[in-house]
This record gives sequence, structure tokens and C-alpha cells, in this order.
Amino acid sequence: MYKPFTKATFLLLFSAASLTACKKDNDKEKSRKDLLTEKEWKYVEYGRDTDNDGILDKEEVKIEACEVDDTFKFNTDGTLVSHDNTARCTSGDEAETYNWAFQKNETEIVLSSGRLIKIKTLTESTFECTSEMLDGSSTTKIITIFKH
Repeated sequence: MYKPFTKATFLLLFSAASLTACKKDNDKEKSRKDLLTEKEWKYVEYGRDTDNDGILDKEEVKIEACEVDDTFKFNTDGTLVSHDNTARCTSGDEAETYNWAFQKNETEIVLSSGRLIKIKTLTESTFECTSEMLDGSSTTKIITIFKH
């Protein structure tokens, strides 16, 4: 009787499949700095968290049409360049540069303008953060979501 696969053949194929499915030892998870500085970020949405639930509700989104194409590039040298691209909101400078640094185990970013940004999510494609803004006599939480 003809057997197309013997035990030895099966074990050889199984071993080869197992070895190719293993993750390489040199595949390392990207650092938070790598994730932040790899590409430019664009607004998806931002707004004031008026009900203070940590979620940006539809009625809280305040992004303007002229801001949709704005980009933000965190550089490895500690600079952040924000570009007010084609759809300009103001007649001011097209680009502004700030210094930035991680703090608190890379869960926060502090800008040279004094703004403190708390990182909620940072992946290869999404950067969600919160910051606070003085709104008259009270403080309002701002939620911002960026994508590549």
C-alpha cells in the first residue's frame, strides 16, 4: 500500500512549519520614542471633554476644516514641528517649532511652551492624548487623536 506521507515526512514538515512560524529574536518592539518620531501625525479629531468622561463625544469635536491637513512631526532631536499646511487657518507662520521631552516613564510629554500632554494611546498608527486648558476660571480637558 502506498503512503504519500510517512511519519518521518510529517515530522519534517511539522518541524519546518514550526520554525518558520517562530518570531525572530531580533524582532524587537518599537520604543515609545520610535513610535512617536517615526512619521508625521495628522489630526483625526480633537475637542473639549466637557462632560469629563475621558471620551470625545461627537458634540465635543471642534476640529475645523482648515486644520484637517495640519501635520505634527516629533523629531528624535527633541524638536516638534507643526505645519499649518495648504488649508491655512491664519495668515501667520506656516510652521512652528517647539522642544519636547518625555517625562514620567514616557507617559507624558512636556513642550517648551509649557503645555503638558498625557499619552493615552501610542501605537504605530494612533496617538491619542489629553492636555488641560485654562478656560476662564476653570480647567478643561482637551482630547486629541492623531493618525499617520
